[in-house]
Amino acid sequence: MTNVVDYAGEHRFWSQTEAVTVHASRTLPQGAESLALHVAIAKRDSARYSAPVVGGTGLAATQETWWLPVGLLAGYEPRRDDAIEDAAGVRYRIDSARLVRIGASASHWDCECTVERRASDA
Repeated sequence: MTNVVDYAGEHRFWSQTEAVTVHASRTLPQGAESLALHVAIAKRDSARYSAPVVGGTGLAATQETWWLPVGLLAGYEPRRDDAIEDAAGVRYRIDSARLVRIGASASHWDCECTVERRASDA
């Protein structure tokens, strides 16, 4: 007998999570549709890299990684150019999204993002 462990709910054990809102637009045969999906548990991973500004030492763009649990997304699959907005109003544009599986379970989406708008820019 083979025991299969289900990791689909492993997001309940993540530490340092926060609530976010995912914004998406899709073009459907009946017209455009906008989505604003509240996700109660999301995890911000560390920034992967920053690019220097030409002729200076500032940051041109900051990469940030967000983990979005599959089980909390109601069938939504993140795509390029969708956005994740944190509670402070900072908006992150999704550059790429990869489904992470643990064993046979779909655990979460690993979304590489670029800061699109900071709360102070609003």
